[in-house]
Amino acid sequence: MGIFKSKEEKDEQKAQDMETWLNNLSLSDIDKDCFPQLKRIKHQLKTMYGYPLLSSKSDVPRDIYILLTGMVEQNWLLIKQNDQLRKQNEKIIELLKNK
Repeated sequence: MGIFKSKEEKDEQKAQDMETWLNNLSLSDIDKDCFPQLKRIKHQLKTMYGYPLLSSKSDVPRDIYILLTGMVEQNWLLIKQNDQLRKQNEKIIELLKNK
């Protein structure tokens, strides 16, 4: 393997990184249609605060750090639940169409 990676290798690495990140958030079964938004969220969190959300060595007071981290985790849960509801609704609609 050379020093430089091909576009396909870079794309494969990005996809693998995304899958690992989603697995860590228990979002591995989320619809692939949500990937563009999730990628933007990941990028924003990374560029605005560093990744994970904030460094424990930052100047942010501990209480605010804990609250922000909790809110981010809560948002991941809401994303997962919304995806589950959407999938359930699609199944219900399909069942009603077939009836």
